[in-house]
Amino acid sequence: MAGGGARPGTGSDAAVLGRPERLAAVERARMLLASSAIPLERLARLAAAGGRAPVGVISLLDAEREYFVAAHGTARTEVPASLSLCQHVVNTDVPLVIDDVDAPDAPQVPSAVRAAGVGAYAGFPVHLSGAAIGAVCVADPAARQWTAGELSAVSDAASTVTALLAKQDALTAHASTLVSPELIENIRNRAFLDALLGSLDTAVVACDAHGRLIMFNRQMREISGDVGFDSPDAWPDRKYAHHPDGRPMHTSELPLMRALAGEHVRSEPMLMRRGEQPDRHYLCSGRQLRTEDGAIVGAVMAIHEVTEMVRATRYKDCEVAVARVLEGEPPLAEAGRQVLQLVIETLQWPYAELWLHDSERNEDEAELRRWATAAAVVVPGGPDLPPAPGHRLARVASGYGHLMWADDGVRDDGSSGPRPALAVPIRSAERTLGVLTLFAEAVHDQRGLVEDLLSGIAAHVGMFLERRRSTQLAQALARSKDEYIGLVGHEMRTPLTSISAYTDLVLEDPALADDLRPMLEVVHRNAATLRGIIANLLDLAALDSGHARINLNPTDLSDTVAAAVTAAIERAGADAPVVTVEITAGVRVPGDVPRLRQVVDNLLSNALKYTPADGAVVVRLRADGTGATATLEVADTGMGIPVNERTNLFRRFFRGRAAKSASIPGSGLGLAISRAIVEAHHGTLELVDRPGPGSTFRLTLPVSPSGDAAEVQPE
Repeated sequence: MAGGGARPGTGSDAAVLGRPERLAAVERARMLLASSAIPLERLARLAAAGGRAPVGVISLLDAEREYFVAAHGTARTEVPASLSLCQHVVNTDVPLVIDDVDAPDAPQVPSAVRAAGVGAYAGFPVHLSGAAIGAVCVADPAARQWTAGELSAVSDAASTVTALLAKQDALTAHASTLVSPELIENIRNRAFLDALLGSLDTAVVACDAHGRLIMFNRQMREISGDVGFDSPDAWPDRKYAHHPDGRPMHTSELPLMRALAGEHVRSEPMLMRRGEQPDRHYLCSGRQLRTEDGAIVGAVMAIHEVTEMVRATRYKDCEVAVARVLEGEPPLAEAGRQVLQLVIETLQWPYAELWLHDSERNEDEAELRRWATAAAVVVPGGPDLPPAPGHRLARVASGYGHLMWADDGVRDDGSSGPRPALAVPIRSAERTLGVLTLFAEAVHDQRGLVEDLLSGIAAHVGMFLERRRSTQLAQALARSKDEYIGLVGHEMRTPLTSISAYTDLVLEDPALADDLRPMLEVVHRNAATLRGIIANLLDLAALDSGHARINLNPTDLSDTVAAAVTAAIERAGADAPVVTVEITAGVRVPGDVPRLRQVVDNLLSNALKYTPADGAVVVRLRADGTGATATLEVADTGMGIPVNERTNLFRRFFRGRAAKSASIPGSGLGLAISRAIVEAHHGTLELVDRPGPGSTFRLTLPVSPSGDAAEVQPE
């Protein structure tokens, strides 16, 4: 049977729901339920149990909405009447039984009902003063065949609610003839207060002077379960109350009890931890209640849930702390231990491990090696190792390349205690670098949020490992390059020396044929050029490796620059551009005169080489206003350097596209050598922006302090 009892209809539904006498009965029922001790939550639970259904609801229906006055197995509190199956029970005043909402012969139900996960439904009407005011119903997400016994149990629950309402209505009517109007007004006020508290999003609870609960709204039931009028030690779910650090709260430490004792509680944090369920965090504010004459009558507490805010703050702080740990170049084992410690402190898990592949091997062949561990509680003098290593789970997660929980089918053997719970691969763009393995006895946060946090941390660790590997490769490459340059330089220097020597001898021979002399001069000139390049390469390698010594002596930089300018102009000859010199006399710096002269010669040579004859070169040397530094600027109106080439300007062998196109000779080593020399003098060499064509290079050096000469090695 797909359905039984009432059939959903549309004709006179609105007219039935909106009848004034029925709406008056609904309102009277709400007041009776709010001011009475009828155990509605227990009745809803019994209805669900009797019907063997996961959901049981007792509801009242006015013209617009269905209100769940008691519910078991659902967090909903109301639905629009147009989307309610209860409306059909009330309209027809007979039970509505649906075995399968999708069966061909099933009654038509709103699509929202299917979307809410209702697969089968059984509802029986509740009456007051002869009017159908609501229903007791049960629901199951799966289609099912309701048995006669199950339907009888739900029907009995509806009859019980009807009888209790009738009894309460009779008692209230009888009391109205015996008690004063003031008492009746108080009852109505209490009903109004209960209805008001039930409409709030904030949980509210109050106790009397003895700690017995006397008032609580629907939101409080969602926090603490089926609340009754019990003493503090017997409150439902009392055992689940914890301090934020996970310590259980004693009865006297409960915020409501502290308020009852006279403390003004303001935004006091409280953690509700129920076994395997996710932790919930709350802020509690309350105070003691006293009469006008000062007598203590109880305490009241408002409770706000802040779970999402607490979790987001905790997770964000963890990621920021991990980023700070990894932003420098800490040793790998120490960085791994600090990251793991931050993770287990955030998640409140007992152990964590960092497994990494051997970087020297292929990923498929490399063994996973445990690089770091961390423990929430470390025995003094003992290792922070988990009771059973998570190597098996780590290997499987590394092989699959995605996050894995231990309950996905992988378990590690070992002793009792916390077991590997989660493995998170650490990946680069191309391969798996390692695995984070976490241990837990229970997962208190939502798994999806834990996965997001750990995936982000694994990404941080992956970038750190890749950056570390890039640094190591760059250092190895630099060492190899320097060794190669040294080897090649020394091996080439010997034959070039021989070539130059024999060429000189032949050129000095007066019997040399005139047609051979120009060719030998070309050989001699190119050999000299090669010797210069080799000397520069060896010089740069020595500066980079620290083998070149810089002798710092008090030096008159003004004289050095002036001499370099004079020599450069003479070398340039008549085709040289106009050179303007603005040199402040007596500027002294601690420096190595031959090395500083080498830098100035390079800057002047470039300026004259790349500036046409009708251009201009300006050389300025001055000390700054404080007398702490000396600045040399060499500016020209030559071809300039495009913005996109400036980042490579001081790299060895780099030459600009314009220089290559103009066939201007050069090796691309001068600026690299010059910067290395300047940095060995604790100065800076940079290209500065300037208006108009050309380039300006600025050299800054510390002014010579008083003291003896020194010999330093470049760092």
